[in-house]
Amino acid sequence: QHETIENNLRQYYLNYMNIDFFAVLVEVDNELASVAFLAISHKPATLSCPTCKVGAFFNVLTYPEHRKKGYANSAMKLLLDEARKQKLSYVELASTQIGKSLYQKLGFKELKPSTHFTDMKLSLL
Repeated sequence: QHETIENNLRQYYLNYMNIDFFAVLVEVDNELASVAFLAISHKPATLSCPTCKVGAFFNVLTYPEHRKKGYANSAMKLLLDEARKQKLSYVELASTQIGKSLYQKLGFKELKPSTHFTDMKLSLL
């Protein structure tokens, strides 16, 4: 399965990078400190999704030695700017407890609390 996933991811990145998939990587002293990904999907137009485009943030992480320095915040803001540029109706994510306060500061609202992950959403329109 690992090989299948690796091959599919490689093809996905080739097909969708900077079209429907965006990534921000933060390096400090030539070392990866933080990352965040945004994937865009298309849906039929509805009242909650007038542009037919929505985004999902995933794999937002900052390595422990780089936390509390604003790297994830900067990465998320860059991707939120891209989401607005792409005219997404909204973006979603599943938050761990560690990231929850960051996302709340960025304007995300809880959809339904959970013990492990908190589904959150930020309307962009």
